[in-house]
Amino acid sequence: MKNLPRLVTLAFAAAISLVGAAAQAQDTITLRLANFASASGGMGRALDTYAKQLEERSGGRIKAEVFHGSSMGPAPKHYDLVRTGVADIAMFVTSYTPGRFTKTDLFALPNILANARTDADSTSTVQEVAEEALYPEYEGVRMLWLAALSQDRLFTTNAPVRTLEDIKGKRIRVTSKSGQAVLRAVGADPISIPAGEVAEGLQKNSLDGLHASRGTVWALKVGDLVDYQTPLLKIHLLVGLAINPTTYDNLPDDLKPLIDDLGGPESATDFVKAYDEENPMVNEYVETIDLEAVEPDAALVEAVAKASEAYNDELLSELEAEHPDLRALYDRIRALDQARN
Repeated sequence: MKNLPRLVTLAFAAAISLVGAAAQAQDTITLRLANFASASGGMGRALDTYAKQLEERSGGRIKAEVFHGSSMGPAPKHYDLVRTGVADIAMFVTSYTPGRFTKTDLFALPNILANARTDADSTSTVQEVAEEALYPEYEGVRMLWLAALSQDRLFTTNAPVRTLEDIKGKRIRVTSKSGQAVLRAVGADPISIPAGEVAEGLQKNSLDGLHASRGTVWALKVGDLVDYQTPLLKIHLLVGLAINPTTYDNLPDDLKPLIDDLGGPESATDFVKAYDEENPMVNEYVETIDLEAVEPDAALVEAVAKASEAYNDELLSELEAEHPDLRALYDRIRALDQARN
């Protein structure tokens, strides 16, 4: 029995080790992050970076699993995925559910942020009004941030677009209803087709170009099919990141500030920079393609501005009865943008 004390000691140490391991396992929190876009795209890369930051800054107490490519549900459902708790955190685009976020979608109106030089500028304006005017629209979630990504130029084949005469009859792929209305008003022939059909349309000359961003041209890999780029008509997609409130409330108190710190204006700005402006893959791709930069003349710019104003005014008039404070918010956003000029 002389080995009994040693056996007791070993058993005690093993028990302590097991308790420690169990406590560590219990402390590990798995969060499910939903992304409708591909893992290799700007949104996927941004969400992977966010997940890595959660794990590193929590000292491994948070394990973040990212579900890319609509594997948790189609793009229009991503807001509801986080609202209902199917996902703990989700990235979503407000325009995929038209009419649901009326105030936020003011930022998607044509040329409302015409003076923003970068998406970081646009996102800064969004953040100035988000807490007070926009976040109350998002019932059932805890908003982390809203960011603005612009589609801000025409990429065309065969011929540049400098003048009103140049744009007449041009078959341009445009994703938004507002963009289609504005370009139609100045003489173009806007076309709505799925992203997967753009390359074929350019190759077969059933498309003369597309209204997009550098990041879109990179994502669609159509840079070698277009010859010119003309900065014209700025329209934004509003991207949101939200956490389920129950998920947030159930986190240990010392981890909640981590979620808060990785949300907010700075993170929204980091997202838009990583998506396009500072995305190394976008920059490398754009450097490999031969695009001639074209400046639109004053008459074309003015025509687009007037068509945008007319579209916005008509839409606001339609919505004012149900949303009487909408025009005041629109005017405030315009004033913030004009202050940049």
